[in-house]
Amino acid sequence: MDECLCTIDEIAAFCGGVNAPGLDRELAITCEDQILAIPAAGAGTHEISSNITYRAPVVGPPAIAAGKFFRWGFAKDGASWACERDENGLWNTEVKIFVQKLEAGKTHTFNGLTGDNLIAIIPDRNGSPRLVGSKSNGCTVRVRETTDPKNGYEVTIVWQSAYAPYFYTGTITY
Repeated sequence: MDECLCTIDEIAAFCGGVNAPGLDRELAITCEDQILAIPAAGAGTHEISSNITYRAPVVGPPAIAAGKFFRWGFAKDGASWACERDENGLWNTEVKIFVQKLEAGKTHTFNGLTGDNLIAIIPDRNGSPRLVGSKSNGCTVRVRETTDPKNGYEVTIVWQSAYAPYFYTGTITY
């Protein structure tokens, strides 16, 4: 009979200092095809400290730009992060942000989002960025335009994975 092993370790109490709630006001997002490889987390950690490898540019034809992330700014209030393990052992991550002011350029960007092929890096207010999505299992972005009580876009990023989003301390190329 196979033996199930439990992995558990100490967690120290938080004793003062800064522990700011909420998310930072900017995230990084890209499509899976912009990324060549995402390094593995360090042994015995839940952190990726090596840099992501991006797609190289191609002169063409057709010309293809080098891979990169894109910045999305959003409102300070109302941003939230939730990540919960379900009864099947999968981690369900949901990030909610509000992008202010309905505008043609923003609607064009959101309209181009299709499928579950996105990767996002989302920092909290303590400066701890998390990687949501992977090369073979991207996240999905849902968008709702609204004018009342606020004018803008309610954006929800969702991802389901066998593991909670990794902390990412590598470089982000924009």
